Amino acid sequence: MRIQAARKLKIGAGVLLVVIGVFLVLSSNSGNKKEAGIHTSAQTIPLEKTELYLMNGVGERWEVQDYMILISNGQILRGNAELTYTGDPNDLAQTRNFEISFYEINEGGERKGVFSREYHLVSSSRTVDNPLNIIENAKNLGTNVHEYSYDELNKDETTYESTFAEIIWDDEMGKIHKEVVDLSIRRQVKVDHYSEKEASSENK
Repeated sequence: MRIQAARKLKIGAGVLLVVIGVFLVLSSNSGNKKEAGIHTSAQTIPLEKTELYLMNGVGERWEVQDYMILISNGQILRGNAELTYTGDPNDLAQTRNFEISFYEINEGGERKGVFSREYHLVSSSRTVDNPLNIIENAKNLGTNVHEYSYDELNKDETTYESTFAEIIWDDEMGKIHKEVVDLSIRRQVKVDHYSEKEASSENK
């Protein structure tokens, strides 16, 4: 058991390094900024700043694993989560509409949408060629990337800790269901490239 656990930890760390590496390459290629920071009226953020947050959450019928917030090279990435239905999969067999949105609470106590995905069955009937397989689609929700500026500069660990997911779907009778899943930070990594210091913590 200990060997298996150690292997899982090594694999997890490797995946994180690959994700960060790919993100850094993509962002540097797309940006190639000449200046050493992002200048705003409020403050200047060094492009070398790197912060990673991995978040989990469990609701009544849904579980969110490894929702990611990655800040690096003047950009912020969110997503890459895996969504699992903990109830009977047959409950979703006739689902025609499915939405998941992630929100953060800002300084004013208002919720702000930061990432979302929607799946809708357009045809009038389900067929083999046109299924709406929520279980399969939810294995990886994808990501989005934005410039790390403006309101993003006012956010910190407290803001990210307020993240929650709102999931909306319908059943075979057309009844709409909604569930809210609160997320918590299970792992965070902060790297200060100027001082070459790295801080890492994990909540088990």
